[in-house]
Amino acid sequence: MPILSIFMMAAIYWWTTWVAAASWFGSYLTAQAIQYYLCNLYEQSRRESIQSREWVGMLCASETLIAVCWVIPLFAYWEAGNQSQHIYLVTITLAAIAARVLTAGNYMPIILAGTGIIALATMTRCLLESGLVYNTLASIVVLAEICLVQLVRRLLGTAQGMLVV
Repeated sequence: MPILSIFMMAAIYWWTTWVAAASWFGSYLTAQAIQYYLCNLYEQSRRESIQSREWVGMLCASETLIAVCWVIPLFAYWEAGNQSQHIYLVTITLAAIAARVLTAGNYMPIILAGTGIIALATMTRCLLESGLVYNTLASIVVLAEICLVQLVRRLLGTAQGMLVV
């Protein structure tokens, strides 16, 4: 994810200003730091006092915050008529979806809180434009999300089956 965020920051800098790129990168790093802090707090807490629903809710909220950071460039830095920029932004966002699914692949609510929002917003951004390219991009994003979630569900089922045997 850090490498993808650097690519996104470079794209934002290429099409806007360094202030916009630095502010996006700062917001992304802040969201990542919040999630790291929450995970660290979870690891340090006593297992008897853990309320799993609360922790899942906090992790879902932090995933949503990270998802919003990935969606911001699609709406804030989208230049009208610049199709190469649009394809690049959607491609980086799609790579972020794949990376988030594969790294958070052990619990479905956390996956959907992060990648579901990114996929839905990316699809919406593409469908707000008219043209075959944008309809195709929206379809690719939705199908990739479905395929990746199905892959993770099957991998999780296989891992659980291996533990039982």
